[in-house]
Amino acid sequence: MTCLRCRRAMIIDEWGWIWICPVCGYVGPKATNKEIKELEDDKT
Repeated sequence: MTCLRCRRAMIIDEWGWIWICPVCGYVGPKATNKEIKELEDDKT
């Protein structure tokens, strides 16, 4: 997902499962279950 404010790539915050921009700190929408599952799969 791209940040709406600075157009950089956003990451999923693992505590609240929300999209957050590591560059400007913009907080986006909650990650979908599909996106969360993909993130979990990447860890294994």
